[in-house]
Amino acid sequence: GRFRTEFSSPDAEATAIAVSSKHAIATGGSDGVIRLWRFGRETDASGADTPIVPTAHFLQALAGHTKEVSSLAFSRTGAALAS
Repeated sequence: GRFRTEFSSPDAEATAIAVSSKHAIATGGSDGVIRLWRFGRETDASGADTPIVPTAHFLQALAGHTKEVSSLAFSRTGAALAS
């Protein structure tokens, strides 16, 4: 299956993205903010024959860049993020 979502905020476009092996996504914005997301899959609690639904949940915003974020990379373990 395919999963599609918007990782932009109403005020800024996503200009960089990194995906970690720990089910995390980091997006960098034209507003200089890095946003962290958790992704995974959820199933209906009823059980049988229910589809697995991909999910993305916003976790945190990290401000500090004075210009747009142009690149992002997670460490191999997913414990660190470079921008």
